[in-house]
Amino acid sequence: MTPNQLKDYYAQSLSLLCSLKSATIYYTLTENNSIGKVNEIKFLKMHLQNVYQRVQTTVAEKNGFAIVVADDLNNKTKALKEAVYELTLSGDYVQYTNIKKGLYIDFSDQCHGLQIADICAGIFTASLKYESTPTGEKHKYECGHKLFFTYAYKKTRNHSFNAPYYEYLSILQAKDAAQGQDSSGFDYPKLLENVRSVIAANHSQELSSALGSAAAAQTLKMLILKYCVHAFRSWL
Repeated sequence: MTPNQLKDYYAQSLSLLCSLKSATIYYTLTENNSIGKVNEIKFLKMHLQNVYQRVQTTVAEKNGFAIVVADDLNNKTKALKEAVYELTLSGDYVQYTNIKKGLYIDFSDQCHGLQIADICAGIFTASLKYESTPTGEKHKYECGHKLFFTYAYKKTRNHSFNAPYYEYLSILQAKDAAQGQDSSGFDYPKLLENVRSVIAANHSQELSSALGSAAAAQTLKMLILKYCVHAFRSWL
């Protein structure tokens, strides 16, 4: 397949995705240079926890049900499945009532949904690189950048009241803190878990009501930002 044929294939696949009314794209992002050394299973679980929270909120609004499918991770699959099963069974500050408990594993070459997800991930990564590279290097990522904003961005969950503000803030603060510390000693997942626990301890009722109300979530935004700062300071 030539580069142009591959581009056309991506465009047609993404166009089909955009034509589905129920389709929504979620991205979770961590800047690897800011987190130091972390336990990979805990790190993957952290990203999946963010996804599960967003999926639960979206599906619950429509009284629907979801199954989360991930690509096989070889020797990490069993540990990750057990970690996610425990999360969905016991819950955190979210009760996963509208998602199948655990994580369903498939192979990307046998699952069209995973293939679409791979394309979405690839063009998102290309778009990030396009924005961060020097002008003379941007042409390498221009195709993915254009595909992302032409197609995937339209289906990406990015409304202000749904954005995980506590995550964004903690990432920025973690990055600043890490610059002054030995990277091998900076436990990024533990920091985020500390942020979540402070929010849950102080605002469990507000968080529960926000799951079914956009207005409540909008009001909760400022409280979340406030307690993110408190959580980060207590961590330091």
